Amino acid sequence: MIAQLNKDTKIAVIGLGYVGLPLARLFSTKFPTIGYDLNQERVSTLMQRHDATLRGGRRPAVGGHPIPCEHV
Repeated sequence: MIAQLNKDTKIAVIGLGYVGLPLARLFSTKFPTIGYDLNQERVSTLMQRHDATLRGGRRPAVGGHPIPCEHV
């Protein structure tokens, strides 16, 4: 499946918790990625490039790859 993906592929990650956030960060290194989460406060802090839970790794949640986030 990966061989069929190209730079025009867009990825959406639903839920930016302990699985979704690291996954979104990984995808964002190769593809345009957007994250969705139900928790408005979580989305707001991630948009400020801060992850208080450090679930996205030791660096700030979106590090050098901005991941647009939206509340659903």
